[in-house]
Amino acid sequence: MLEINKKENLSILSNFFFIVPLYISIEKEMYLFGIFVALSFISSMLFHTYKPNGIQWWWKPTGTGLQTFFLYLDTLFASTLGLMVINEITKDGFGINFWIPILLYIPASIILFNNNEKQYVHYHSLWHLLTSIILVLAIIL
Repeated sequence: MLEINKKENLSILSNFFFIVPLYISIEKEMYLFGIFVALSFISSMLFHTYKPNGIQWWWKPTGTGLQTFFLYLDTLFASTLGLMVINEITKDGFGINFWIPILLYIPASIILFNNNEKQYVHYHSLWHLLTSIILVLAIIL
């Protein structure tokens, strides 16, 4: 039986930042993009709700079979969404519409790959905020 990881409450709640790009993608009739935002939102919620304590990476999972499945699902949908963002921000070349999201992605990825276990939940929640902003920029720019 999976147990809810109460230490991940902030990471779980910060997933709600993804509601904004989901709503905007539907408003802009970018339905496929919206579907992947929704899938990323759901898989991230499942992963953070049931993840084992500590930092988890797709290349070195430490959870049960279902926890690892949620990790892989989250990684798959987030990576696919990342490729969709790259597609959106490079449609018009490498001008300002490209550089604004990229300049946000640099600190976001530094935050994501920070291995400070004591601050993981805070850093990862900030990652959710920054990536949701990047998603919004990819939609509206």
